[in-house]
Amino acid sequence: MSYTEAMTWSDDFENGVWSVPLGGDRTQGWLAKDFEVELGVQVRRVRIEVGLTQAEVADRAGVSVSTVHGLETGRGATVSTLIKVMRACGQTGWLLGLAPDPAFSPIRLADSGQITERQRVRRSRKVESRS
Repeated sequence: MSYTEAMTWSDDFENGVWSVPLGGDRTQGWLAKDFEVELGVQVRRVRIEVGLTQAEVADRAGVSVSTVHGLETGRGATVSTLIKVMRACGQTGWLLGLAPDPAFSPIRLADSGQITERQRVRRSRKVESRS
C-alpha cells in the first residue's frame, strides 16, 4: 500500500494513538520518505489542533519557520527538531506515544521473581527388544 492509499485511512489522534486498519500494518512497503511525510502530516495536525501558526511554533521551539515547514512537509528534520516542535505545541505525551512502554516485558517478569524455573517434561524412551 502506498502512502497516498494509506492517507485514506482515518487516524485517531486523541491521546497520541494512531489506528491501523484491520488486516495488517498499513505502512508495509513504505520507504523512509513515506514515514517522513506521514510524520509531518501528524505534526501539522497537532499544531493546528492546538491553534498555533508555524511562526508561533518556530518562535517557541527556537527554530526557523522554514524548519517547521520542512518537518511538516516531510522534507526531513532531526529528532531534536521534532522534540522541540512537539514541546512547543505542549505535546510531550505525543512523543512518548511513539515508543510506548511494552505492556508485557519478559525481562521484567523474570526479574520480579513471579516465574519459577522452567520445568521439562521427559518422556520415557521405549526400549526395543532384540530377538
